[in-house]
Amino acid sequence: MKYLSSWIIRAVSSWNTEDQEAAGGGGKIQAFEKRHHKGGVSMKTARINRMVIGVVALLAFGFGWLAQPADARTLEKGQPSVQIGDFEGMKVFMGMQTVGRFQALDHEKVYVDGAEQATIPVGFQTAWGSIDFLAKYKDQIEVYFEVYLSSRPHPEKVYGHQGYILARGTPENLHAGPIASLFKAIDVKAGHFEIDYGDHRFRRSDNARVQQNVLIGNYIIDPKTVEIGVEVSTEPNRFNAMVGVGNGGTTEKFKNGTGFSLHGKVWGDVTESLRASGSFYRVDHSDNAPKFAGSWSNLFSGHRSGGPYSAVMVGGNAPGQITPGEGQKVTAAQGDLTWKVGGLEVYGHVGWMEDADLNGSAAGTPQESWYYYSGESIYQFTPNLHAAVRYSGASAKTLNDVSSDGRIDRIQVGGGFWLTKHIQLKAEYVHQWCNDFIEAEGKVGGMDAWMDPTFNGVISEVSFSF
Repeated sequence: MKYLSSWIIRAVSSWNTEDQEAAGGGGKIQAFEKRHHKGGVSMKTARINRMVIGVVALLAFGFGWLAQPADARTLEKGQPSVQIGDFEGMKVFMGMQTVGRFQALDHEKVYVDGAEQATIPVGFQTAWGSIDFLAKYKDQIEVYFEVYLSSRPHPEKVYGHQGYILARGTPENLHAGPIASLFKAIDVKAGHFEIDYGDHRFRRSDNARVQQNVLIGNYIIDPKTVEIGVEVSTEPNRFNAMVGVGNGGTTEKFKNGTGFSLHGKVWGDVTESLRASGSFYRVDHSDNAPKFAGSWSNLFSGHRSGGPYSAVMVGGNAPGQITPGEGQKVTAAQGDLTWKVGGLEVYGHVGWMEDADLNGSAAGTPQESWYYYSGESIYQFTPNLHAAVRYSGASAKTLNDVSSDGRIDRIQVGGGFWLTKHIQLKAEYVHQWCNDFIEAEGKVGGMDAWMDPTFNGVISEVSFSF
């Protein structure tokens, strides 16, 4: 316990919250890299990386199927599971996640400013790690924080991802009066947290937190961001609603011309087997000073945790992903459906986004808008073995004020197996391709998309979580 306490203190003291979102391609990648520097690799992170890569290497050289463990899906997703303290009515939990991957991916017809990009060799990815802590006070107050030990945007740097307080009830000194009555109907989350937009965020890989994803890669357009703000939601029931206000960026900003973001969500169980949700997001930073740090929303135009694939297309922090818009004057909506019966689960979503002023306060108001969509099926053969197939796509409607018929499609086929209650193996085949873009629309994801770039191949993953 003494060693654990000293390690926690060192980790928290290293928490760097200067991070801005990782952008997804081309000039955005270059701008992101200029705004950041790399720190030293801690001995702890280095040991974790070596351990995970070693486990992946064993898998790659024929690690066999082991005896079937207990059902790992009974673990509560997204919650630290190891209790490390209990005092004065408060319980403290700790969680840790780490992941390593081996990939054989390659791309074709990928050009940047007319220059064809080199092929990609087979190899191991850098291992990523996360750690989180949760304090629960009598099931009324929860305090949570999460740090990335290592990530694609910052492979050598520990930095903060989330830190917030969630009030499900009132503390003992406020048990009477109107506030206590109010908290019987609502929950309040305040701090620095991932905003609740879409149900896909419960199914995607987030740095080393990958076991909620039935495959390895995420979605072509993958809206996700953390903001500083407040969310107020109804007490959990069959049908629920939430409204939130954020600062419109991943870190604090006190500059004229930036606006608050507004987001909301409704969700519920239509039947025992069918869940539905709808989400909305709006922010306007278009009057800000041109391109000062943090002057954009990152729900679509950035990627804080990076992507699961490496080096494909133009590389960067979210390889193969499309990060539309510039985060200036963004409006977005998304609908989700999840149906589950027996061992079969089907999920899909449809969304739309628009950035109505790509230039912000600079001259001109060029626009960009996309539709995006996905569908996936999962079959659970046993409590420990599943197979899955996912299609995700994106259709451009307007690019740099030019009407577009461009489309990007991705197919993923794979599955996973639990070696133990905390260790999971996954493998996936992926194929992504572009169609019907024209040169007048400009680059998409940093690429000359009119050349119809594509990538495909296989990728495997081993992850550990508690």
